[in-house]
Amino acid sequence: MVRWFYPLLHAYPNLRVTIQEVAKVLPSARFNLRANWPDVRDRVSFQVHDFFKPNPIKGDDVVYMARWIVHNWADQKAKAILEALSSVMTPMSRILLVEMIARPGGTSDIMCLSGITWSGFDNHYYLFTYEDTRDMFAIPHDIAILEAVFKVPVEGESADAFAKRPLYNKENKFWKAKSVADLVGELEAGEEKDALVVKMNRVRALYGDLSDTYQKSKGSAGIPLA
Repeated sequence: MVRWFYPLLHAYPNLRVTIQEVAKVLPSARFNLRANWPDVRDRVSFQVHDFFKPNPIKGDDVVYMARWIVHNWADQKAKAILEALSSVMTPMSRILLVEMIARPGGTSDIMCLSGITWSGFDNHYYLFTYEDTRDMFAIPHDIAILEAVFKVPVEGESADAFAKRPLYNKENKFWKAKSVADLVGELEAGEEKDALVVKMNRVRALYGDLSDTYQKSKGSAGIPLA
């Protein structure tokens, strides 16, 4: 668990992390912290928590990270998880959803959109688009499902017009979705923008390597739609 936060703890000496989990996994997590990351052990704590209940940690400077959680639950359960967080958030606190590019079967992003909508969030941000998952990572299933299930052809619409029509409304009555790449692109030229572009490219390269691993092994793993 700690390995996901170690780069941040190393970069920001005032950062403190509380890892919340079920009781049975915390002993091994504490052991791993002592054995592998002793230099940050004073800034990492552990807490037993049920994520269906309101989070006990509150404050303007709190960032709640839900890593690889929402996609594992049906819509109503995903809504309950996110509502348990949003119910204790202040206007200044934030929630960070860390999810996979796409689940085997290509449905994780679609379920996340549903979970975000049901939870009542009015905005969210993304780095990779559906087109990125198709073109950069060779995972076309989200687009295929959205087009086959939700994108209803208009009578008389040409195939080209159908293909160019957006997959979903990024600004709608429930929320606004904003691209991180677009936000960076809107910044004035300078060191900050250059640094963020380097970080985005590094993340893209990491996901590209993960995609290569997935592509090499998916045929023998029994993954649906692979």
